[in-house]
Amino acid sequence: MNAVAELGRYRAVVLTTFRRDGTAVATPVWPVAVGERLYVVTGSTAGKLKRIRHTPRVSVAPSTQRGKVLGGTVEGRARILDQEEGAPFARARLRRYRIMARSFRLMDRLRGEHEVVIEIGPPTE
Repeated sequence: MNAVAELGRYRAVVLTTFRRDGTAVATPVWPVAVGERLYVVTGSTAGKLKRIRHTPRVSVAPSTQRGKVLGGTVEGRARILDQEEGAPFARARLRRYRIMARSFRLMDRLRGEHEVVIEIGPPTE
């Protein structure tokens, strides 16, 4: 198992994405590891999606649910999955995080958003 997928054992990780000017933006997210990849789910209007579309380079670190970093940072490369491709990972998140994930899913729907799955793998492939 690679270093990115290893982070799936934590309940929360900080996903750092990068603006066009190189400024880092860190956000706590709930990971799900499947195979050699880490998956996170976010709302369709989240700023991290815009940043990933421009710069797929990310870093990930174990954290508390509030974003306090607990360990070393791992570099990775993110890819936004389409709804059909991401559906199994969104369901895996619902199984792992249960009520909290369902609550966030409901809030997204009330805001008119849908869920988007981000796949994180090693920095080079």
